[in-house]
Amino acid sequence: MRIFITTNIERAASSTSGFFRTKYGIWFLATVSFLESAFPIPLVTDPVLVAYILAERLKWVRAVIVTTLASVLGGVAAYLMAAGFYEVLSRFALSPDMEAEFTTITTVIQEGVFWFTLAGAFTPVPYTIIGLAAGFTKANILMFIAASIIGRGLRYALVGWLTKQFGKQALAVARRRILLVSLLGVGLGLIYLYLH
Repeated sequence: MRIFITTNIERAASSTSGFFRTKYGIWFLATVSFLESAFPIPLVTDPVLVAYILAERLKWVRAVIVTTLASVLGGVAAYLMAAGFYEVLSRFALSPDMEAEFTTITTVIQEGVFWFTLAGAFTPVPYTIIGLAAGFTKANILMFIAASIIGRGLRYALVGWLTKQFGKQALAVARRRILLVSLLGVGLGLIYLYLH
């Protein structure tokens, strides 16, 4: 699997390096990052970020910042779409029994929105789902944005730094590290929730 990922990253990086060096490269990276976060479509930003940094190694910090901001804006878009959909669903689709259960789930997400979002923003869990769930439950949007900036920023900073350090093997290294750090973060979050 690791060889497959590395081979495909090498192929993609070498075939797109010219494009990423144009003024459109950073816009393409931002667009992919936004779309991955805003809509439940099968896009993954990490390989595009790796390919961009391989083409523009000296601009890796810029790429991380642009990717993070575009991803958070996409998450806010998902949040707002879900918040609007909630109004429709609550009026027409929730039975009284379902509404009681939904209220319980909503309370759990609203009370833990920071940790819920932080875990989802950093881990391999699709971040769009986090944005939709937070919006659908009308969780605190400022907490959602703060946790998104921290979680997405840390994730993309890790991918960016690893790409700068390890080149084409960065994605495989990042996936191993993200899983380890994700498990640690989720464990700490669960301990925090248990103690409160």
